[in-house]
Amino acid sequence: MVFVITTKDYHFIEITKLPGNLPKVLYLNVGNVTNRQLREIFENHFVEAIKILSKTNQQLVEITI
Repeated sequence: MVFVITTKDYHFIEITKLPGNLPKVLYLNVGNVTNRQLREIFENHFVEAIKILSKTNQQLVEITI
């Protein structure tokens, strides 16, 4: 099981540098967007981002638009 924090807050990236079994981070580097735009971002990128986090040793995936 993989625990993932999804955030637009850059400071959460620091959690990936700490030792231990910590949640992975899905960082949304998208600026100010509407709820509709955010939903579209998730529809287009969420599944692939979660696949990467769950099947690799990567601690961070960044979605940038």
